Amino acid sequence: MIRQPDIDKDPNNSDDEGKKYYNEQSHSHSVPINCGIDHCSNYTPNQRKKMRQLVAFYKPKDMSSFQLVSRVRRLIGEKKVGHGGALDPLAEGLLVLGIGREGTKALASFLNKENKEYEAIFRLGEVSETYDGEGPITKISDDEFLISKQEIEDILKRFVGEISQTPPKYSAIKIGGKRAYDLARQGKEVFLKPRPVVIEKIEILDYSPPDLSLRINCGAGVYIRSLANDFGQAVGCGAYLKDLKRTRVGNFSLAEAINLDDLARNPDLIMGV
Repeated sequence: MIRQPDIDKDPNNSDDEGKKYYNEQSHSHSVPINCGIDHCSNYTPNQRKKMRQLVAFYKPKDMSSFQLVSRVRRLIGEKKVGHGGALDPLAEGLLVLGIGREGTKALASFLNKENKEYEAIFRLGEVSETYDGEGPITKISDDEFLISKQEIEDILKRFVGEISQTPPKYSAIKIGGKRAYDLARQGKEVFLKPRPVVIEKIEILDYSPPDLSLRINCGAGVYIRSLANDFGQAVGCGAYLKDLKRTRVGNFSLAEAINLDDLARNPDLIMGV
């Protein structure tokens, strides 16, 4: 079943992978996190001025970026909270939030400009209609066990630098005023133009067939699931994005990210020093 997307404010900002098929209603209680949702901090106007404008948060799997934003709003009692590039519910990792009026304004200059780092797992020998684990997934080859690490390194070099990349048809990019994923779900042909993107570095972390673990440093607009699909075509056995974690956005790192449980216990974590 293909889910509704977690829609980013900018549908062309992939920040992989946040804008595909997420149904907020059917998954609103899918993450059993004790985030003290009934506790809203009542800060004074002076205290609100001391809130950090941009804050790193950890988004767990099976939670949409919108859900995380909503819970942060409730926990700190601040309506103006936005994110600087969504992550798909299947992905985890760093999500940068803008807090308050000035923070959400700061996101406008932050969005689409900062380089990003991901840790990804490509599953070789299988392909996915959505290019990730949402599927449907089809087994097409057993040749992944015959591919050497050196061959993989040589093929990955083709994807480093400025490349032309076609976004997935299951994305929130608009075609004639309609989201591409809506057209795809209706069984209509979806034609998206390739666009230039920059991938600065791809590092192999582990290769245990059929899984290939990578660290990817890239600019804005890169779809990691498109990279997985394109790599699978280049290597000849097919591939899809099995797992994705965002570890860095600009100067923000996952190591400094706040999780919802910690924020529930101490909402002052978003206060500046």
